[in-house]
Amino acid sequence: MRLPNGYGSVYKLSGKRRKPWIVVVSHGINAEGKVDREPIGYYRTRQEGLDALAIYHREPQYLAGNKKTFGEVVQEFLDYKASSKDISASYKASLRKLTPLHRHKFKHVTAHDLQLIMDSTTPSVSQVLKAAIKGLYKFAMMNSYTSTNLADALTPQAVDKSTLHYPFSPEEIHELWQHEGGFTADMALILIFTGMRIGELLTLKNSNIHEDYMIGGIKTKAGKDRVIPIHDAIKPIIQRYQSDKELFVSMSTSNFREHRWKNSGIPCLQKHTPHDGRHTCETMLNNANVNKVIIQRIIGHAGSDVDDSVYTHKTKEQLIEAINVLPTYK
Repeated sequence: MRLPNGYGSVYKLSGKRRKPWIVVVSHGINAEGKVDREPIGYYRTRQEGLDALAIYHREPQYLAGNKKTFGEVVQEFLDYKASSKDISASYKASLRKLTPLHRHKFKHVTAHDLQLIMDSTTPSVSQVLKAAIKGLYKFAMMNSYTSTNLADALTPQAVDKSTLHYPFSPEEIHELWQHEGGFTADMALILIFTGMRIGELLTLKNSNIHEDYMIGGIKTKAGKDRVIPIHDAIKPIIQRYQSDKELFVSMSTSNFREHRWKNSGIPCLQKHTPHDGRHTCETMLNNANVNKVIIQRIIGHAGSDVDDSVYTHKTKEQLIEAINVLPTYK
């Protein structure tokens, strides 16, 4: 059956080939007065070629995606997420793990390729990486680069329960107070009595520290540039480290974790991670029956209940009052 003029061609190439049928489409006349023709794929049978040509006319982006490299699609995805300001540092860092696949054609990357990379990371990173891959392939499907989300076939590594976050006990908080004045103990107490992430503390600007609260936060829309109330008990600690420098504490997260925290010599810190301070704050606020939305505002979590929208403009005074219900355990 003859195809309509301008629709494209499907014909068989000479020689022994695994996919001998080529599909070619035209894009009009070029500057040299010749027909501008472009092959869009090779197929095992003529019918497969005809089906591909039909898809091209129905969804040209689908076959256009066949030519893109994995790296090109990742970059498009990052640009898309950046434009909506909906991407975290950990999300971007996890996608960098996929760099070995960047030169491959996007359509040739398999779930097995992705699984091998996930298996080469830590359990916590593999959890984040699966979420990032799921978002990447959802974006690719939205742009008709693929019809399958390979993330559905991936299995992240199981997280060792011994590494899960759990709160400091009252006795451990008391132990930290016995070491007040030491840098790591002071930072741990700030994390516990503000609910900050370690990354938020290490990027906090001195200019954003006020008498009863700070302006800071990273990672999520709800967490960025939020009001972080200061518990009265840690005000002297914060004042001790304030200076005319830009950052409250100038140190990388890895340096703090690997050197300061692990080598602090404080027994209770060897059983915890810096993030446990944040978890401790949230747990103590819950135990004190603080309003859930107030807790979300302090911690920087987005509200999930419909009624939460009523509380989106809680005052600084309410947040400061809430943080000060926490017992100090001195």
